[in-house]
Amino acid sequence: MRIYLPLADIELYNQQLYSRFAWAGNDDFCQLWGIDSQDGEEAEDMAMTMASMSCLENSGDAYTGRIVAALDADGSEIGATSDLGVFEVKTGFSWQRLVSLHLDSPEDLELCQQVRAALPAEQAAFWCRGNYSGEENQETPGWELWQKLAAEPLSWYDRSELEYLRRLLAANAGS
Repeated sequence: MRIYLPLADIELYNQQLYSRFAWAGNDDFCQLWGIDSQDGEEAEDMAMTMASMSCLENSGDAYTGRIVAALDADGSEIGATSDLGVFEVKTGFSWQRLVSLHLDSPEDLELCQQVRAALPAEQAAFWCRGNYSGEENQETPGWELWQKLAAEPLSWYDRSELEYLRRLLAANAGS
């Protein structure tokens, strides 16, 4: 199954790919988000989007954008579902398992900062898991910014570009 791990920029230097949670476009996830479970591409796109939005839970990253790693995993490598389509990750994955990385384009970094400033991390955590506590949340500027950012596609990078991305993010962090 294809899983999506939200990452902080510093995690690109870890020995293994690891995130506490992974998103997958499985049947439960599709039902939660109103996606046709036969449309695997839409399910994967939404799973990647929600994984990316969970990056907003981390406020201390040098890179203010979202980073998502896509990889294939066996069901035995992930734990129980914490929310529909969200799995606890049992252990790290080898970097050789990486299929692709997805990052915000430079043009979207300001919007990421606006969302982080307008939205408590706990709220981002709830929303990216499909947990909405009522209509009142959906009328806030934070909700509008969250939706706008969620609609922005991430740039796609092949796993062969990992070293390039590490250098690029390190250079941007230093400037």
